[in-house]
Amino acid sequence: MPSATEGGGTSNSPLSPSNSPTLMSHLESLIAEYLEWQGYLVRRNTKVGRLGHGGGEMELDVVGFHPKDKHLIHYEPWIDALSW
Repeated sequence: MPSATEGGGTSNSPLSPSNSPTLMSHLESLIAEYLEWQGYLVRRNTKVGRLGHGGGEMELDVVGFHPKDKHLIHYEPWIDALSW
């Protein structure tokens, strides 16, 4: 069953897409799933740059670490509706 952060929540759930502060796009889900398939440990929507009053300065969409190869990779997918 998909989690609420992947857009699978119900409308009356406290974590429904309308109430969730961060939602993963289909591109983030696809990238994360591919990295996991390739053996990476994946973190999604990771806040970085801790602020004194809480929260973070920014958020990294998809971060993957391959423990065997010691390879770290970061993706910030963006869906742009404007043509080139």
